[in-house]
Amino acid sequence: MNFLKAYHRFTRHRYYSLFLALPLFIMYESGIIWVHHNARFSARNLVDVIIKKFISYFDSSGFFACSVFAFLLVILIIRPKQDVLLFRASYFLLMVFESFMLALILAFTAQKSSMFFLSVSIIKSDTVANIILSLGAGIYEELFFRVVLFGSLVYFLKKIMNIPLFVSIVFSAMISSALFSLSHYGGSYGDQWSLYSFCYRFVSGIFFCLLYRARGFAVAAHTHALYDIFIALNLFK
Repeated sequence: MNFLKAYHRFTRHRYYSLFLALPLFIMYESGIIWVHHNARFSARNLVDVIIKKFISYFDSSGFFACSVFAFLLVILIIRPKQDVLLFRASYFLLMVFESFMLALILAFTAQKSSMFFLSVSIIKSDTVANIILSLGAGIYEELFFRVVLFGSLVYFLKKIMNIPLFVSIVFSAMISSALFSLSHYGGSYGDQWSLYSFCYRFVSGIFFCLLYRARGFAVAAHTHALYDIFIALNLFK
């Protein structure tokens, strides 16, 4: 019981949560270089493209260096003053297993509901690229829509507007999830508009908001990435 309490506290902690998500982040950025070589913005995650537009004069190696440096800088800035939580390899392995089971449940539920949509853009006949994009969705979409957008809205409504926490969470989840769903219809690889797919992605966004709130960024990012990988590999069709 003490181990599970420590594990839950560790994986929800904002510093260690980012630390646990770092392997996913590096795999995505490395994969982009491997697949696209020196191509700029070719089939990258949409949020990734928006964030990095201001450094568009860099090649793919420049993207990797800038991205990893920024990620590590954030981890360094929010590093706790005292190491109250010690890292254990078992925490990471258990978190991956937890994320795998959550993604499995989400994918199975979606398949049974006949609502199975990819949360990232699909490149026909390129499974490897789709898997890499799935990793990017886990990192960048969770970082932007859940950590930044959802988190900021909750903070603003609760702390600034003095709105009750429950109402702030519900309203923030709805706004961020609507924007999350709409983001899948833009760009050259964007899906064709469909109310059906929009509603499903909106509900998925709500799920990831609640998961982020309850379990932190790392679990949400890994669950999102694994879920998209299941779809990219057509495991439930």
